Amino acid sequence: MSLLVKKKYLNGNRKYYFLGVPLLSKRRKDGCTRTYLLGIRICKRMRESTLYTQTLETMLDIKGLINAQIKKNTVLIIEVTESHGDVAACMISYFLDLGYNVDIVLSSENIIHEAVSCMNFSKDKVRVFNGNIGILKSEDFAQNLVRYKWILLNTARAWDHDNNLLFKLYHILDEIIYKNNVRFILHHATKELMFSEELRNRMLNDAFVLFKFPILGRRLPFISATKYGSSVIEHKKNRIIKFFLSGAFIKTVRHIDSVIDSLCKLVDNGITDFRIVLITRTMDYAFNPPNKLLPFIEFKGKTTYPQLYDELNDSDFIMSGQHSEKMTEYLYNRVSGNHLLSVGFAKPMIMHEEIAAAYKMDSTNTILHKENELYDALLRCINMTEKEYDKYIKNLKSLRTKDETESLDNMRRVFGIAK
Repeated sequence: MSLLVKKKYLNGNRKYYFLGVPLLSKRRKDGCTRTYLLGIRICKRMRESTLYTQTLETMLDIKGLINAQIKKNTVLIIEVTESHGDVAACMISYFLDLGYNVDIVLSSENIIHEAVSCMNFSKDKVRVFNGNIGILKSEDFAQNLVRYKWILLNTARAWDHDNNLLFKLYHILDEIIYKNNVRFILHHATKELMFSEELRNRMLNDAFVLFKFPILGRRLPFISATKYGSSVIEHKKNRIIKFFLSGAFIKTVRHIDSVIDSLCKLVDNGITDFRIVLITRTMDYAFNPPNKLLPFIEFKGKTTYPQLYDELNDSDFIMSGQHSEKMTEYLYNRVSGNHLLSVGFAKPMIMHEEIAAAYKMDSTNTILHKENELYDALLRCINMTEKEYDKYIKNLKSLRTKDETESLDNMRRVFGIAK
């Protein structure tokens, strides 16, 4: 009697794995494929058992970095916030493609190590240090910086001049880090460039951006944070459509009321073959959807990066929930994280046409809608054929490849690497 690993699909793409012997053949019921096995479930996703798990228990203490042996051709990534773990993981991938080793430093409160863990990086190439990041200001650590080929500040969030560590680093380690070619990633240019003109110009000379917006009239090197590697799982359109909405549910940024109204209209018109998953770490108002919508909503709140990626892999479409009049910053100097997820995971995004135009997206890779026409866009998604859906996926993958190729070329140019 041989052991057999079988997959079970729920609603098209959620994967469960069992170790056992099949007792019954597959049958269809309520849109699900059921396989009966004599055995046990060994994990929700097979990839969870094979992850490179650089967890809090196995990460290196940041104090050890003061006297750590640093390999030739190593770059240092510093992330002081609790955000942008996906960007940090993408940057590690790019540096590895360029032939570098990578050390990354995270604060003791940081949870973005989960985003790094999802990527299956080799421990021989990537080291993760964790602890009180204030030690970076010590003279001993500063002297060790000269051993790095490059230093990347993954989030140049320095607008709190009195308390922000990056701002202090910028001054305390100024001479040393400039000898070692420090680089920044600008996520929110209007706030991150609130300095004197001299300091602002120096930062612009050393900055990367995550999209092709001109910043203060200048075109800066672009890096596409869409390189999610093994975190992305191939997906086929679900019979029951799953919408995905994540981000800060703040009235001045994301108008979730319009999303709820459009979903209610679907239910009122007898259209119920959909679900929506909501993921957020920040909400500035009470979320009380009408009772008729509750069976269709999965409210996840704050999730880990692996959980977020699992939900995203199982979804069909990403929603922005954003109105054009609320989105001035995202139209000119701030990249949308949902846009990066859309391209990186090849998930068509439902987007206001004005916002889509700013991101150079079009009807071949994005579900476009005008103001107050979100309902029609949702209906198009639900009624979309699998063939039509696959075209969107193909176009998003092509865009991802193009952007990542351009990103590597930009990094080669900035870092002086021959192609």
